[in-house]
Amino acid sequence: ARVRESLSLSEKDLRFFTLHSSIDVRHAEQVCSALTLAVTTTEQADAVQRVAVTTLWLTLQILDQALDAAQAPDRRNPNGLR
Repeated sequence: ARVRESLSLSEKDLRFFTLHSSIDVRHAEQVCSALTLAVTTTEQADAVQRVAVTTLWLTLQILDQALDAAQAPDRRNPNGLR
């Protein structure tokens, strides 16, 4: 309940995250299995790491931009009048 309140999540939002958490765990296990089978050299492992780091960085950029947009004043209503 504290997580839901601190993040201002609705019941629907919380259900979404709860249901997807088990899918995320399974997906991570599948990715690890695939990498274990496919990556056989140091060069391949280095390439996978570079892609993972780049992907994480890009994801964080998207989240930062979304946060900035959510915190920005409404450009259509700069005075905040309703």
